[in-house]
Amino acid sequence: MIYEELKQNFTPVKTMFEKALKVFNIDSLKTSIEQNEQKLQQSDVWSDTELSAKIAQEIKEDKDNIEKIAGWKGKISDIETLFELYD
Repeated sequence: MIYEELKQNFTPVKTMFEKALKVFNIDSLKTSIEQNEQKLQQSDVWSDTELSAKIAQEIKEDKDNIEKIAGWKGKISDIETLFELYD
């Protein structure tokens, strides 16, 4: 009974995660990181400390988001595996 309820409640969570993946597109985040890293390689960017700090913060946030997404993907995969093993 509890298993069926858990499995039933998991489906909408997985669906919401898949929709979120479309918003937080990993390829787009990686492209943003690459572009911002190239900006930081330009010497004139470092003369503007506010701009360089902003770019560095964007890189950090993008990397953090990729890490979080990867973590959630792994957890969802683990849950699916548990359901498969139980079935």
